[in-house]
Parts: sequence; structure tokens; C-alpha cells
Amino acid sequence: KRLVKLTGFNGTILYAEKGNIVIQKAYGYQNVKSKKIELKTSDAFQLASVSKMFSAMAIMILKNDGKVDYDEDIRAYLPKFPYENVTIRMLMTHRAGLPRYMSLAHDKWTNKKVPLDNDEMLDLFAEYVPDMYFKPDNGFHYCNTNYAVLANIVEQVSGMGFETFVDERIFKPLDMNDSFVYNMRNDTTVPLYVGKGVPGYYKKGWRWREMTNEYLNGVMGDKNIYTSVEDLYKYDQALDNFTLLPDSIISESFKPGSPKYWKRKNNYGFGWRVKEDRDSTVY
Repeated sequence: KRLVKLTGFNGTILYAEKGNIVIQKAYGYQNVKSKKIELKTSDAFQLASVSKMFSAMAIMILKNDGKVDYDEDIRAYLPKFPYENVTIRMLMTHRAGLPRYMSLAHDKWTNKKVPLDNDEMLDLFAEYVPDMYFKPDNGFHYCNTNYAVLANIVEQVSGMGFETFVDERIFKPLDMNDSFVYNMRNDTTVPLYVGKGVPGYYKKGWRWREMTNEYLNGVMGDKNIYTSVEDLYKYDQALDNFTLLPDSIISESFKPGSPKYWKRKNNYGFGWRVKEDRDSTVY
């Protein structure tokens, strides 16, 4: 209540300890302009980069199915990928050295009113082959391209759209009924607004404005997952109870992906940041 008073916080919270929900509450409205519909804890928000943990989970499910090898050159799955010696493990731990797809698209995707999807993103890399930041596995560079390419691999290996795979293998088994992967697969032009889930707002002067959509939202894997705090709690419990995958697979996602001499205290696993100076802390 204090936070709401001080900051005008508009959103949902769920706090749990040792598997028990302590507080679960919604504050404010779905539409901060009209203030007509009150928020519920089942309302889905865009997770932005928190989506990456679900992309990593999709890959781990394929690993458990025996369909991918973390340490194989990804051209075994994506033959048109133009860089050598990049593995799935390097993509998941941000050690591939790949350039940013957003910068490439900014320069080379001429009509920004048309959505860019994962296949078209891969085509841009194959055509223009921008310089890498460093040779694969020679450093750490947090980069959305890594996780977008993981979505391409999921599609290629499973034969399903990424959004369908995540729904069938993660959301449905856990009854995450509020959750979905936003995409523009059937859109020939970029819709003005996303139109699903709780929209984002920004202030222009004294007025609230709804965030408009953009062509890069056609790319999945690095973002675009919408979920609620209720569903995030279900996912958290599934990680603790090994509902989707056994401990042997899950635990690897929480291991530091960069070497011991890595200078920063915060390392990166599979979709998770790892605090090395604190035992078993991931976020």
C-alpha cells in the first residue's frame, strides 16, 4: 500500500516462501488511461528478456528428448547459419559472439511496416554476415540474437512453431492458462498495437499513451512471452519439483556458463543470471 501511495504503482505482485504464497494482489487498472478495468493477478504482461528462461527450457526439453546436443555446431540444425563453431551451449550462455539482429534489421530490413520473423532474421544473417564481436567461446556478450536463434532451432528440430512448442510442452502441462507467446505469424503488416495481454504505457506530457507495436516483435525467443504472476508461480514450483524435467537437466541451467576467471561476480547459466558469491542464487 505504501508503494502504491508513494509511486502510483500499477501492477500485480505475488510473493511466496518455501512453496507457500504469502501475498498475491493486483493494484490499479489494465488501462491506466481510462481506469475502467481493474487488474487481476491472472492478467498477462509482456516478460521482455525474462522470456529467455522459457526459451532455454524449450531447448532443455529437446535435450531430454535426445533431439539436440548442447555442444554440436548449430549448423547441424540450421544449415544456412553463416558462422562456424557456434554451439547451443554458447547461445544459451551468451558466449557465441554474435552481432545484434536489431542493428542488422535496422540497416537492412527496408520496410519497417512489415513484421520481421525468425526465418527472415536468419536470412539477413546469411545474406549480409555482419562481423562477430569475438570468436565463439572467447568472451561473454549478452545478446538477444542468441536466444532468437534458439527459437529457430526449436522450430527446426521439433517441426512446430516456437509458440506452439512452448504452449504444448511448457504452458499446458503446468496449467499456465494465462500464458502465450506473442507473434505476428499471420500478419502481413505490423498491427498498431499488440492487442493481447496488458499493454505497456508511457507518459507524454501529462497524458498516458499506449505503447505501439513494432516490426521486431515478430521475432521470438529473446522476448514476447506474456504471462501472469499466478502462472509464474506455477512455473517456479515446477522448477523446484522437477515437474517438466529431471534435476540432472534442470540443475545445469543454474551453473555458471563462463569460466572461473570471469571477472564479474554475476555469471550466466541457461536463461538465468547466477550470483557466484551467494550459494544457489539465480535470478
